[in-house]
Amino acid sequence: LYLAEGGSATGTCIAATEPPAGTGLETDPELVAAIGTALAGGDAAPTILTTDRVLVRRSPYPERPDRWMVFPLPSLKPGASAALVLALSSRCPMDGAYHDYLRLLARHIGELLETAMRRQDDRERAEALAQLDRAKSLFFSNVSHELRTPLTLLLGPLDSALTQASGGQRDELLLARRNAQRLHTLVDTLLDFSRLEAGRLTARLAPTDLAAATADVAALFRSAMEAAGLRLVVDCA
Repeated sequence: LYLAEGGSATGTCIAATEPPAGTGLETDPELVAAIGTALAGGDAAPTILTTDRVLVRRSPYPERPDRWMVFPLPSLKPGASAALVLALSSRCPMDGAYHDYLRLLARHIGELLETAMRRQDDRERAEALAQLDRAKSLFFSNVSHELRTPLTLLLGPLDSALTQASGGQRDELLLARRNAQRLHTLVDTLLDFSRLEAGRLTARLAPTDLAAATADVAALFRSAMEAAGLRLVVDCA
């Protein structure tokens, strides 16, 4: 069984009852040409060749087969083609029944090869997606670590300024600290998410005061609303 991929004009033996290098199969010019023709055109008719230069060691009969049939298999996928080389029995006449049997055998092998190639493609796609997920988790982890340090350094001076501020300045500092703390929480959540995807963290569900969380998020936009001359009212039951 020969397979050619990537637009290659020559095929590679991927399965055989005997190694082709030890039988002379790949040194017979007529067989090589027939295999190349079959790989080039998947819809071509099978070719029957007569040659006694190919050695078959595992034949059930003492006489050496001298007739060979090259089957072009149906197109597997873009850029790939396959051909099947069969040794014909010297004790069976090439009648309709024998020819139908060989066609059925080639069709079945082609279907098995197509299934195997689809499974290989599925494995390659799954591995590519897994690598993408690992790269994404690593990226999230690195970004989270890089953002945590400046946010921590930002929260320290804000806490110090809050102890000395009063009036409207204190309200602005409180808003800035809430925003910085929320960003810090989001960065921690992003880091936890990357750990969860990597299987290094187990989620623990807990009840949440949804009304308080909603009011806290809405409060982040209060200063922008007031600067635009608008009034922000949050009513959570």
